[in-house]
Amino acid sequence: AFTLLELLVVIAIIAILTGLLLPSLSRAKAKGKAALCQSNLRQQGLALFSYVEDEGKYPVAGAGWRVTGTTTFLWPHLLLPHLGSNVMIFYCPADKPLPPNYLVRQRDDGNPWMSYGYNAEGGIAGFPSPDPMLGLAGDWYSPIPASAVKVPVDMIAIGDSQADGMGDPWLTPNGVGAPDSWPGKKHNLGANVLFVDAHVTRTPMRKLVQDTDENRARWNNDHEPHREFPFSI
Repeated sequence: AFTLLELLVVIAIIAILTGLLLPSLSRAKAKGKAALCQSNLRQQGLALFSYVEDEGKYPVAGAGWRVTGTTTFLWPHLLLPHLGSNVMIFYCPADKPLPPNYLVRQRDDGNPWMSYGYNAEGGIAGFPSPDPMLGLAGDWYSPIPASAVKVPVDMIAIGDSQADGMGDPWLTPNGVGAPDSWPGKKHNLGANVLFVDAHVTRTPMRKLVQDTDENRARWNNDHEPHREFPFSI
């Protein structure tokens, strides 16, 4: 039989081992979630390729704002037929639990509704606008042709989002003062990002919003920094 002292020693050893193992298990779990998130984005990248091949243009981000004052995000629905209608591909396991109206919710209250954001403003720079009402060089309700993207390997397409979208930090209505529109930082303070050529990388969020010409260019379809932005809508 064990003495009380021996039992206490065993319990203490187990507690120490548990304390040593938990951080490793937590890191392993986080890496697993990040890997699944990257897999989701790669599949979205293939769906984006398929869509562009069929349509000759990139999907629009959303619609409805001018009429209703809210925006219905369309790009996930446009990609879904190329993803076997699997809505879970738009959910990052490191994100909050899915809301009950997943992929249906409109942008009417600014709360998170899905895990990923589309570079909606990416088609604005260097592309003529069919809608002079906005006073921009293009708008996110109008698709751009495949030929408009000058450097696919260095243009952001889709990535982890912090809210209901993922916007160019210099093209959001309040520019860098609108952190809810910045890329997310769910993976060790970084975001998994899909580029137009379908490769995926994890990049620290602070680097994605760093104000350099090189970084600004990767948000724009003409691969120019456009320091005349931000506009005010």
